[in-house]
Amino acid sequence: MPMPAFSYTLSESELIARLRRLLFMEPVDESVSRTDSPGALRRMELQVADAYIDGLISLDPSELPLTDLTPEAVLSNPLPGQPATLILPPRCLRPVSVRMAGWGRDATIVKAGTAVALAQDNPFSRGGTVRPVAVVEPAGKLTLYTPPRNLAPSLLALLAIALPPDGLYPLTQPLEHHILSRLASR
Repeated sequence: MPMPAFSYTLSESELIARLRRLLFMEPVDESVSRTDSPGALRRMELQVADAYIDGLISLDPSELPLTDLTPEAVLSNPLPGQPATLILPPRCLRPVSVRMAGWGRDATIVKAGTAVALAQDNPFSRGGTVRPVAVVEPAGKLTLYTPPRNLAPSLLALLAIALPPDGLYPLTQPLEHHILSRLASR
């Protein structure tokens, strides 16, 4: 299981206030009102949300907060010895680690169409309990190769990079730095 980065959670208002301080966007005595577009604060909120999601997609998983999605995932096709399909929750952006009962270690997660993924079509070259493989399929699914022959598949753990609940921002220092650099470059 990967070692998660140190993370902390801020509300949207706490994050905006922190970023404004770090970018030296302190309030002044003057005020300007506009009615033809969103205000500066609303614009910054949208830019922060955009930079946050960009960071979740582009940064290395070791630099991001991980979420345990085991209770939200659904395991289908639970036949002993056959590949199983794991339906990922809608808020899952990238699976990072998956483990099933009977596996010796976490599965190697690969994208569909890669050489390792294509090797899973052959029962003699596919992953087993010692070297399990999970193939990321379209439509939010993982195909898990291969559960133990003697027991029905059972999901032990699924760690992923996931969208947070509305109004909360789980952060790490690299993710906060990514957001700051995106805001400073605009």
